[in-house]
Amino acid sequence: MALDPKKRDGLAKGDQDFLRIIDECGWQIMYVAPRTGLEENPQEWWGYSTGLYFHWQHPEIVLFNLD
Repeated sequence: MALDPKKRDGLAKGDQDFLRIIDECGWQIMYVAPRTGLEENPQEWWGYSTGLYFHWQHPEIVLFNLD
């Protein structure tokens, strides 16, 4: 079951901000960096969408090899 982005009470500030963006914009992209950082290996970054399924029943998207 998906968490309703309008119900943010009691969550950590970072989680509240995350859900607020999904509530306001409908979705967002989260980027994940390797421990080495962007400057050393930009091709190791990846990202994923959050909120597409909740709002539009569209599969979430995962992106790899982001320069």
